[in-house]
Amino acid sequence: MNLTPLSFGIIALICLMGVVHQWSPPEAVPWWRVACFVTLLGFLYEWLRARSLPFRVGLQAGTGKLRLGRDETLNLELHNASARPVQLMVANALPFSMHADRGTQALDVPKRSLVEHEVKLRATQLGEHAWHSLPMQVRGALGLSWWSVQQPLDATLTVVPDLMGGRAAVPGKTAQGASQAKVGSGYELHQLREYVPGDARDQVDWKATARTQKLMTRLRTQDQHLDVVVVIDAGRTSRTQIDGLSQLGHYVNLTARFAEHALAYEDQVGLVVASDQPTAAIAPARGVRTLRNIRSTLGQLEAQPVESDLLSAALCVRQLVSHRSLIIVLTDLYGLTTRSTLAQSIAAWTPKHLPLVVGLVGSDLDTVARQTALEADDVYQSLAASEYQRSLSLGAQSVRRLGAHTILCRPADLERNLFAQYAVLKAQRRI
Repeated sequence: MNLTPLSFGIIALICLMGVVHQWSPPEAVPWWRVACFVTLLGFLYEWLRARSLPFRVGLQAGTGKLRLGRDETLNLELHNASARPVQLMVANALPFSMHADRGTQALDVPKRSLVEHEVKLRATQLGEHAWHSLPMQVRGALGLSWWSVQQPLDATLTVVPDLMGGRAAVPGKTAQGASQAKVGSGYELHQLREYVPGDARDQVDWKATARTQKLMTRLRTQDQHLDVVVVIDAGRTSRTQIDGLSQLGHYVNLTARFAEHALAYEDQVGLVVASDQPTAAIAPARGVRTLRNIRSTLGQLEAQPVESDLLSAALCVRQLVSHRSLIIVLTDLYGLTTRSTLAQSIAAWTPKHLPLVVGLVGSDLDTVARQTALEADDVYQSLAASEYQRSLSLGAQSVRRLGAHTILCRPADLERNLFAQYAVLKAQRRI
């Protein structure tokens, strides 16, 4: 309960009446006691009205599904079925792992009407999250105080990976850069056909011509279809928060978008989730069904409080793919040594496969490392940030010395850099 200025004024008046009564004759009526009793009755009346207020809160249809790490807006519907307008102070008390402005917002809900209330938030954990109630304060009918109530909500918020949406081509459809057969272009032989006027003379296959006694032209594919396996480190280090989201959250969003991107160009995509042992494995395949399986697996991932064994994940990958493939490893490069399981995994993959290790660095590290020291703690924070950056850079260098490619960047640049590196590797025929 929070008192309003009216209540403070009444209390001050009662105190003044009490002082006056002290200086009055003994037979004077103690009006301050009467005023105090009436005020208490007013508080009781407001409390009963606030508890029995015909008020209901609901989540607007279609707003229960959220994208991981994306700033979104939820629309709440506040229904006032009473015969008087209601003044509210609504607090944005969201479920755990939902980041939002924790302040309050004043709302006026007319009688027998509905008002929409927007809540801006960011989801930082996958899965379903129950939202049981919405705390608010209701202004009393007499204007004496604000009464705290818990309005039942009983809503469920589902957090799913952040997808590419309209930026991706439709999986299974020929898109820009997909495999197309052209006369004499590309790298792989597609087929032979009879020569037709207009074909270049230097593209005639003379051996096939001599064998069939007809002029034959070579058709080659412009690109090849690739096998890609994404390995996600879901161990202890994936809990680290970087730019408002855990490393695992960034891994999940990147994998979901990359799967859309690669499958749209008819490449085969697989997934391995690594913890103390592989917890999920999807063999490389193409098509909408594969995309759904990957999304379903990503939507259930949780960071585990254990050290990841990437060597077990490497052996799992070798069982899933038998020919040369691109292995994208999403893990933390901090403190990497030649004895780590990541180094052993790279050794197990090369030279048959092409590993690409992706690491993250927070955008606030540069700010902390270069900040002006105003207090003694600032010096230690700057040194710690500089040492952390140095360790990440050394880890990336170690990965490159082991024969793998590496990407170390901020989360905001991660998707662009990975897609660009993927296109370069395909163009250079490294896979």
